[in-house]
Amino acid sequence: MGDNEILQQNLLRRQAVGDFLKRTTKRYPDRVAFRFRDKVFTYQQLDSAVNRACHALKELGFQKGDVMAILSQNCHQMAILMWACFKSGIWYAPVNFLLKGPEIVYQVNHCDAKIFIVESAFLDTVKAVSGELKSIRKYGMINLAGINLPEGWVNVDDLFSDHYPATEPEVIINGEDVASIIYTSGTTAAPKGALLSNGSYFSQAANFLIPSGPGIEETDNMMLNIPLFHVGASSIFVAFAKVGGRVAFTYGIDPGEALDLIQKEKITGLIWPPTLYAGLLYMPLEKYDLSSLRKCVWFGGSMPLDVLQKWMDLCPGATFGVHWSQTEINITGTITYFKDKKLPRAGNIIGRSLLDTEIMIVDGQDHEVAPGEVGEIVLRTPSAMLGYYKDKEKTAETLRNGWLHTGDVGQLGEDGFYYFVDRVKDMIKSGGENVSCLEVEEALNAHPDVLVSAVFGAPHPYWIEGVTAVIVPASDRLTEDNLMEYARSTIAKHKVPKKFILVKGHELPVSPTGKVLKRELRKIYQDIYKDAKGK
Repeated sequence: MGDNEILQQNLLRRQAVGDFLKRTTKRYPDRVAFRFRDKVFTYQQLDSAVNRACHALKELGFQKGDVMAILSQNCHQMAILMWACFKSGIWYAPVNFLLKGPEIVYQVNHCDAKIFIVESAFLDTVKAVSGELKSIRKYGMINLAGINLPEGWVNVDDLFSDHYPATEPEVIINGEDVASIIYTSGTTAAPKGALLSNGSYFSQAANFLIPSGPGIEETDNMMLNIPLFHVGASSIFVAFAKVGGRVAFTYGIDPGEALDLIQKEKITGLIWPPTLYAGLLYMPLEKYDLSSLRKCVWFGGSMPLDVLQKWMDLCPGATFGVHWSQTEINITGTITYFKDKKLPRAGNIIGRSLLDTEIMIVDGQDHEVAPGEVGEIVLRTPSAMLGYYKDKEKTAETLRNGWLHTGDVGQLGEDGFYYFVDRVKDMIKSGGENVSCLEVEEALNAHPDVLVSAVFGAPHPYWIEGVTAVIVPASDRLTEDNLMEYARSTIAKHKVPKKFILVKGHELPVSPTGKVLKRELRKIYQDIYKDAKGK
């Protein structure tokens, strides 16, 4: 069988995520695929730019199985390059733009990247460590700042020029082939590179298009503030492209820009962390037309129920829901929409499993526990990663006994919904007793003068770990004393924080997706009990 015949047989029935874009372009060439700032791309324009980039990368000597590292905030160039990787079989390896020089060196070297695409805002950081990036053969710059191109670097915009043909690249791609390597946040150790296959994206997209899942439709117009280095943004964009929906990217998370965009672009869908929903309540929301919103989802933490109620009142035409997932499962975890407009029983609800996901709650010996009992969440899904790149030990630990072990602690409620309790490694061991940070946060968030809380363990001379709470007040009435009185009347004695720290919203360290960074809080307040006497 000749090479061309092998390619034609592959094209006949393959699972290649890049084909989503090709097929949607044939159906809806003139429909808008996405916008970023003043750049608007129809599906035809996006597909053509992607194909040209594939031919340009081939001309530069890159092929299937090579790795492209990309360090950038959201922009149209990054979106195009992501799809070019999918179509050409190059591994898409985005880099968290919050990383510092040594962290960038570790990730880029670890994934064996051969080409490194860098946004102009991060140029100096990368140039300072470029001598340590051993596998890189070519650098490219996304020039959003209009600065001079470094000598020998490629101008990324040139990769999309008419110099290259807009024809489909001819690459044999199979479902088990790696499409991306997405790095975990590395909260307790060095980041791990989760290998996501083409087949994983097929499962993820299918689960996001069905009514029992997020129910993405071709008429949806979602705003994505989540960065494209995050598996959530890239995979949601993939699902939208499969069905022919529309996405509006923002460079970062700017509350004013977000509200303006909802009004101007008639945004129908949001996916935000609870911190953003809570923070926006300080904005003059009554001045904005939010009537276009139909689906509003939160992820990444417990939702204060008073915040949820306020948003339900603000957007009576929208349905609110919760989504839980991980990088390792390509965001194919759980989701539930509250279509009856009633508040859930608790803000730590994560809903029911998506169609392709089987969930079990297990004890330390991987035995299933009874409903209501707390244990680790494990699951099976076609979206699951192939493993961690160059880390057989961690892969075996995570993918053991036929289940993917999430490291998340949860329980199945009597109502049939799953509830998140905490991360296995975020449980506080105070005086020999286990304390769930999330449980304490739930109690504190119910206080009318608390906007948001973050609970963590800090070293304590008597308790070993002292339960500690950082609070963003919702009013000036809140004091440490009345918080202590409230906590003592609400939760068990051993769960009551030893200290309450009142801060302003901007002082709470958060990730680019809006998750509270408890590892940073632990660093900041590691000596808070240094001089504590006794209990």
